[in-house]
Amino acid sequence: MYLKPFSVLKGRYLVGDVLSEGGLWIIYVCLDMVLQVKRVIKEFFPANYFTRKSDITSDVIFREEQNIESVLKWKETLLKEAGKLARFSNLPGMAGVCDYFSENQTIYIVEGYFEGITLKTYVNSAGGKVH
Repeated sequence: MYLKPFSVLKGRYLVGDVLSEGGLWIIYVCLDMVLQVKRVIKEFFPANYFTRKSDITSDVIFREEQNIESVLKWKETLLKEAGKLARFSNLPGMAGVCDYFSENQTIYIVEGYFEGITLKTYVNSAGGKVH
């Protein structure tokens, strides 16, 4: 169900390993081949609605035809939200949306990549509370 490693999106982003998955997104690390920097690319992939024949194509396929209209509206809303979030990408402490686009019958949001631990790991190490 994942994109093949070394897939290229938008002719610019070289896809690497899966960082996480669940809910609405599969999150990959990628290389921005234009700027030569590591990024995160989020692929809209609600597993209850989508599947992919990854050995054949990168395109997502709807599992059930009756859900197409609602998922298309969902994608449109998420693209608009990505555009709004891109305006805040220069704020300190924000990963920031660098790019967003449609491809493979789904949408992608590109964000900055930060080395470090996840919020979940931090919270667990802090006894379940954020200080």
